[in-house]
Amino acid sequence: MSRIETSFLKDSLSKIADSKELMQNLKSHDESSSKTSFMDHLKEAVGDVNKMQVDADKLSVDVSTGKSGNLHEAMLAMSQAQLGFNFVVQVRNKALEAYNEVMRMQV
Repeated sequence: MSRIETSFLKDSLSKIADSKELMQNLKSHDESSSKTSFMDHLKEAVGDVNKMQVDADKLSVDVSTGKSGNLHEAMLAMSQAQLGFNFVVQVRNKALEAYNEVMRMQV
């Protein structure tokens, strides 16, 4: 996955975060037991997926340049990065659907 797709994902998530009303609704009802917001979890997930993609890219470069002969490890890292990215994209899609649903509500 490219950095362009990662930046698109971060831009989409930041658009969601810009709405203060939505962020207040996404926070847990019991703030005393949980200090971590939904946006913090999303940022952490994007960071983890980005790290997986960078590691997979490094391993694939190492295999292609001959620094490492472990093709299996490189392929496994790329598959894990792809699965992680697909998961974060699906979470983003669900968050956008929820945002759009809230915006369609009549007050």
